[in-house]
Amino acid sequence: MPAVLQYPLQKVLSLVEWVKEHKDYNSELQEAGKWLLQMSSCLATSDSMQTSSMETSTQQLARHKAVMEDIASFEERLGSRKQKAEALVLNYAGV
Repeated sequence: MPAVLQYPLQKVLSLVEWVKEHKDYNSELQEAGKWLLQMSSCLATSDSMQTSSMETSTQQLARHKAVMEDIASFEERLGSRKQKAEALVLNYAGV
């Protein structure tokens, strides 16, 4: 391949990779949005339930604990996404 074509080819390949990274990140954000919507619905449903017995209260407490664990896990994923977003922003300046 002629040397004249090497730089443009490298640039195109770099841009293709850059677009792929952004698409992946956008997909992750969409998943996060879906998860937040699901959790919002779940919390709204549990808030509207009336506590009528000890057994019902125990079940609600167990569900609440599971939701809190999901939220803690989600926080870790958000930290990872934040780092990825920062890296994409820094790389954007170099493109």
